[in-house]
Amino acid sequence: MLPNLLVHFAFALAIYVPLRKQIELVTKNQRRKAT
Repeated sequence: MLPNLLVHFAFALAIYVPLRKQIELVTKNQRRKAT
């Protein structure tokens, strides 16, 4: 069970990290347009 949990964690991290970077990029672009 523990290795399975680790795999799920790594998978979630692999999705979450690029997604968060993309969201930060989008929010920066929106701020630039707003000002």
